Amino acid sequence: MSSDPWKDLSSSLFRLHDVYYTDHVKMMSESDFWTPGSPAAVESAREPYAGIWGEAPTRDAVVGVMLPLAAALDHLTALATLLTSANTVYAPFTVARSAIEIAAQTWYQLEPGIGAEERAVRYVNSRLRSLWEQEQLPGEDPRPDAEAIRTTSRRRMDAIIDSARSHKLEARGRQNGRRPPAIGKGLKSTSMLADPCISETVPHLGALYWRVLSSTAHGQQHGLVQSFTKADPPAAPGTPGVSFGSLSLTVQQAALRTAGAPMACLSMLDRFYTHVGWDDGTFRTARHAVLLTWSRIAGTTDPAMSA
Repeated sequence: MSSDPWKDLSSSLFRLHDVYYTDHVKMMSESDFWTPGSPAAVESAREPYAGIWGEAPTRDAVVGVMLPLAAALDHLTALATLLTSANTVYAPFTVARSAIEIAAQTWYQLEPGIGAEERAVRYVNSRLRSLWEQEQLPGEDPRPDAEAIRTTSRRRMDAIIDSARSHKLEARGRQNGRRPPAIGKGLKSTSMLADPCISETVPHLGALYWRVLSSTAHGQQHGLVQSFTKADPPAAPGTPGVSFGSLSLTVQQAALRTAGAPMACLSMLDRFYTHVGWDDGTFRTARHAVLLTWSRIAGTTDPAMSA
């Protein structure tokens, strides 16, 4: 603990990032980066959809979370940097919202006990969503290969859906760009996942973080005015409504409003370490430090932040 609470918040996130990547480098030197007997190893040995969506779709589903996991931690370290940067008020909220977005979806992909079949389907649904968004490139895109990209995306989506249907899986094809194709019910939205990902013990906390941070990221007035301080005395006495003074952000406000990001990333990492069977001793120490630091500075004893 230092005399600078902003630095304490930031340092706890950098420490978490460093711990993960130390473990990452160590385990990636192995032929399979999961440990024998781990859920990832057991599922990948089955490969029920081998040859349908690739040689090893269940293995791909595990390997496929590595990139979004890295992106979530990248946003978390960006948040750490912003918390100790002068003249920023809104940027930490926007970056925190992106960290929640990525972490919650990765957490969903790593859900325990769903089996090799469902894990492969969720991964393929994430591929379908990505291909669908790629296919939505504007028609005026000046790049010479833009139309070829759209065509390739459509063909890949159709091939995935056709393969699913040939194996008696329920599937929804392309619908003129209105929504992505999907196998089964498709992926859940982040707004639905935020609650269980951020806190399974405090109802509606995740949804609250999601909505508050989204309002700031989208430039909505009710999100932007949260960082104004009330004028004293009011700028226009007797005028209905709220009068505002200057922009400000205290360290307690920052900790309270952006805590959803480290909480979501911790939940994501909890599931990842369990699924691949990594030794989580050092991670647990860093995890505890994040929760302790953020709950102390936020001034809360909420079990969601201090457990």
